[in-house]
Amino acid sequence: MTKEKRVIAIALRLDEMYEHKAALGAIKFARARDDWQLSGGDWLSWSGRGTHRLDGIIARITSAEELARLKAFGVPVVDIAGSFADPLVHTVLNDDRLTGYMAGRHLLSRGLGNFFYVGVE
Repeated sequence: MTKEKRVIAIALRLDEMYEHKAALGAIKFARARDDWQLSGGDWLSWSGRGTHRLDGIIARITSAEELARLKAFGVPVVDIAGSFADPLVHTVLNDDRLTGYMAGRHLLSRGLGNFFYVGVE
């Protein structure tokens, strides 16, 4: 008996590099499994009832309004931004300190000793 696939919506902007890379990771994960089906596009217009089924959402939540809209679907939500903490939304974040450390080590291994970082706080 074949298991029914879980329908996971991708609520990410593919024209933004961070979100594009996160979407590629989700696609790679889904392709390695036989029980996941990813959905994109106009899924936000779904009511959550009728012929469409939705089992979870991967998103980069950037506003309180977006958070409320995603939670209204009544399915698990995974946020890749962490800007709007909510006990009902799971958050997956990268380790910024480790990223900076690894970047610095890489530059030093290339013989670069004079470099600086410009970023936002």
